[in-house]
Amino acid sequence: MPAVSDYSPLDRAYSEAVPYSAKPRKLEDPIIPINMLGQTVPEQDPSGGNIIQNVQAAIRRGAGNIQLVMTTSPEAAIGGRFKAYGHEVREELKEILLANDVKMSGIELPTAISNLSGFNRQQGAFSEETRERDIAEVRDAIRFAADVAGGGGVDILSWEFDRNFSDAKWNRDKSGKMIFEPAGGEKGVEKEVVQIVDTVTGRVSAIRKGEEVFLPFNPKTFKAADESKWNDQIAWDTDGLPKVEKWTWKDFEQVAKNTKDDEGNPLSPTDLFIRLQQNGQISTTLGYAKQYAGEALAIQEQMNRMKTNGIADDDPQMKQAQARFEGLRQTATGQLQQARQLQEQKGRLKDVEDYALVRATESYAELGIAAMHETHNRKLQGNPIHVGPELGWPTFFGSHPTEFVQLIKDSRKVMATQLEKDGLRPDDAMEEAKKHIKGTFDTSHLGMFFQHFRPHETDYDKRLKDFNKWFLDQVDFLAKENAKDDIIGGVQLVNSMSGAHGHLPPGQGIFPVVEAAKILAKKGNYSGYMTSEGHEEERIQAGRILLDTWKAFDPNIMSSVYGGGLVGGGASIRWRDVHQGYFGRPYSANFVVGDYSPSQELRLWSEVPLE
Repeated sequence: MPAVSDYSPLDRAYSEAVPYSAKPRKLEDPIIPINMLGQTVPEQDPSGGNIIQNVQAAIRRGAGNIQLVMTTSPEAAIGGRFKAYGHEVREELKEILLANDVKMSGIELPTAISNLSGFNRQQGAFSEETRERDIAEVRDAIRFAADVAGGGGVDILSWEFDRNFSDAKWNRDKSGKMIFEPAGGEKGVEKEVVQIVDTVTGRVSAIRKGEEVFLPFNPKTFKAADESKWNDQIAWDTDGLPKVEKWTWKDFEQVAKNTKDDEGNPLSPTDLFIRLQQNGQISTTLGYAKQYAGEALAIQEQMNRMKTNGIADDDPQMKQAQARFEGLRQTATGQLQQARQLQEQKGRLKDVEDYALVRATESYAELGIAAMHETHNRKLQGNPIHVGPELGWPTFFGSHPTEFVQLIKDSRKVMATQLEKDGLRPDDAMEEAKKHIKGTFDTSHLGMFFQHFRPHETDYDKRLKDFNKWFLDQVDFLAKENAKDDIIGGVQLVNSMSGAHGHLPPGQGIFPVVEAAKILAKKGNYSGYMTSEGHEEERIQAGRILLDTWKAFDPNIMSSVYGGGLVGGGASIRWRDVHQGYFGRPYSANFVVGDYSPSQELRLWSEVPLE
């Protein structure tokens, strides 16, 4: 047991008996060593601490590795970001890490950068300017990682585009029922929107699934395979007018199932909607153009006959006919121009998903190559720099594990293809892509699916139990993918007490975060960093972000260190004896410190200082 001298006379444990364990707890190699469990550190915090102070504070609390979280928006002119930290600050950070044998294992970009497809949420459009700005910021992060950390990861929150639950292939059980519901349940599906982007202007338009569309085709008999024969399927009423039928979004989905585009690829419901709508508008404008052009030609013939009959150009009747002719000719020309514009626009309109994914994978590939060059130029092969998406929020693409994996693998393919063009052999190109494009798994973001999981079920405990099974199934999927393709570059350990976005330490929430981490380490062969992002309770007691993480992974860890023979040879110290005693009690202290303590000039005859 610890000697009496290990306590001061004013420590409560000084005169308390310390339980003795005759058989010290056996120390086994843990699945996840404590030195792997670090914490996130904000670039700036509300208390006013700067980047150096925040890093030092985390190290003093025992962090063996840290992930730096940038908090300054790229739109902010001053106040932070990589451009705000010069040579001396970077060197000081580097020296602090080296002196304390601490690893900066990753950098998280601010949430103002939430995709690499260039989608600007304020403008509601895809912007090449936004995409280039964000890519430039990630490039700065890559250089910062090389300067300060000597490698590591750079992750970007993945909200590539809005995605509907009802459209997701992963959101159906064996019976075809949705596993996760949109806000509003089944009725919420009608409020879901289908997004269409103009690939030239970047503008995004949306249609609600609940809206009804009227078309001159019968949705039950319509054949969409051959677009050139669509007009042959127009139904006519007995009065000689086209018979229009009501189409719902389900009709578009049903017709599109058995339809392929001109290149033999499956036609999506969105593409079918675009083509039918655009064709209708094109037909309308062309019809008006022909009508007005025909009327103009008839008046022109009338004017020719008038001239033959000797009517002069300045005759009022001739002037009136001339004005009528010009009006009809201009109207016909305008309608024809609109038809041509609609025809050209028809080829520019795409489903947002197809458009955004291409842009995102191209961006990640470009940045993966930048990370590769920085790694080779700085000789960081032992700790290569990698970039990649961070698992996003449920309503955005990139939040479900299958989408997360798809985005990483597709980006690697694009990068490898580019490297092959630059002269690398296919195997070497893919190997470089795997090293430099990896994702970050955030456990809290996966837990946010809970708010959409059978939300109206009354048995909360059963609902949570079933969800946590799904949660671990997804982690198991990620573990298998990681064991096969090394897709995960970092893990953020975060918990929550609900499906809302939370930041509790592992063990303090309702989701099996610790078990998830162990699955990744054991089944996924994951040996990278794991950082606690549970900063929510730091306001209650400083240090919980890290200490509660250690406790969650090994409740007896302090007994191992302080009571398992390493210090006193067998005493069993409770966690709260160390957590609340050494690192700060939640109740008032029984001694005085700091400015409130008496002057050090006043001493007792025994030389014991007054505190």
